[in-house]
Amino acid sequence: MKKYDRECEVVVVGSGMGGMTCALALARKGKKVEIIEQGSKFGGYLSYFKRDNFLFEAYLHVFGDCEKGGLMYDLLGELGLRDKIKFSRIDYTLFTPKGPVIFPRNSDEIIKALSPLFPGEDQGLKNLLNTMKTIYNDFLKLPSPSPVLERYKDKTCKELLDEFLKNEELKNLLMGAWLYILMPPSKTSAIMISVLMMIYLLSQGGFFPQGGSKAVVEAFSKELEKDQTRMTLKTKVTKIIVENGRAVGVETEKGERIRADFVVSNAAARQTFLDLVGEKELAIDFVTDLKQKELSLSSFVVFLGVEMDLEKLNLTHQIFVNTSTKTFDEAYENVLKGEIGDYITITIPTIGDPGLAPGKNKHSLTIWTIAPYHLEGKDWKVEREKIADKIIRKAEEVIPDLSKHILVKNIATPLTLEKFTLNTEGATVGWIQTRETVFGRPQQKSPIENLYLTGHWTMPGEGHMLTAKSGIDAAKLILSR
Repeated sequence: MKKYDRECEVVVVGSGMGGMTCALALARKGKKVEIIEQGSKFGGYLSYFKRDNFLFEAYLHVFGDCEKGGLMYDLLGELGLRDKIKFSRIDYTLFTPKGPVIFPRNSDEIIKALSPLFPGEDQGLKNLLNTMKTIYNDFLKLPSPSPVLERYKDKTCKELLDEFLKNEELKNLLMGAWLYILMPPSKTSAIMISVLMMIYLLSQGGFFPQGGSKAVVEAFSKELEKDQTRMTLKTKVTKIIVENGRAVGVETEKGERIRADFVVSNAAARQTFLDLVGEKELAIDFVTDLKQKELSLSSFVVFLGVEMDLEKLNLTHQIFVNTSTKTFDEAYENVLKGEIGDYITITIPTIGDPGLAPGKNKHSLTIWTIAPYHLEGKDWKVEREKIADKIIRKAEEVIPDLSKHILVKNIATPLTLEKFTLNTEGATVGWIQTRETVFGRPQQKSPIENLYLTGHWTMPGEGHMLTAKSGIDAAKLILSR
């Protein structure tokens, strides 16, 4: 067998937010780290691309908890990046059948704004938001026991809402961003919706990095280079080398073998264990559970470079187009049947950061919605343009004549997302986020000794903040050895 080409203390497979965070946390403590990425850029879902000088976010919509006391603020502080990445506050607009609503920026503002509109719901609203805050705080303290988490672990988001509120319009307003979790409130875990709502809406509101994800990835990359981390692009890891039940390194598609004391995988869970490790190294029950876990839905994304004056429309950075007369559940069932686009989100980062587009009245704009990996009896290659046209027409409900001002158009289907990120079936948030699976993600410490996991396939869950936390948590476990 070929000897090893080089050695390091930790090799990180994949450079999504979890992988980058783990690598930097370890490098800061003097560990010799190599991070290997199969793509042409670092970042995973935090990546970006350019078309005709329009900069597009591959998947970034918004950050949260970026001010003092927030999760992201603390994580960046631990990594020494707090002064390297600048964030600006952003606003959300929710377009409903009754008209637009600019969503308040935190719990106190929500109570102040919504209580007068829904008489008799003020105390219930306060109690709901306080409960969600407790769920969030206790979730971040896991595995410490929590009576609140125990109480709500088997409840759906709908059951949580029904416990405190009566007015259905108010419930729908609060859950207007349901696409973020890819499932309607009737199916989503009460715990996960509380966590994500607190991060992105209820705690400090939304933020966006100045310069977009490009600035975030560059900040991480510069610091990793300073700490002499080896950063390898366009290289796919094909094997995690296991000897006597212990991960000892990786092998790449180029035939290189890198020996390491620890291996960290930011890759998809099934890819990590079934492809890179191999079933023969794993317990039968573990493999069976891994194969049976249900994946989240994927996404359909249209990237547009447009030339039009969006400022006069008073649009915000993040827009939820919830004008459909279909209920959340009806829209979700339509998606499962391949009928996509009843509900969409629009992200316009150039509203607050015009430098992401090449001139006055030019904007980079992303239209996004949830989508299945498989289209029943149809082919994505055939349907992609039709679906893109449909959701552009949907976007024109809030941006009139949008289709007449398009300079650049790119389309990403679930197949595109799988190709570029290697996420199984282009799953947007890893595993489905039901009450049955909220605590079912693998932990950072895997069944294979010296193999650790980061990313949205692991605890604590989806989104850039939680995946960053997974990287910090994995690094701490390695440093404690």
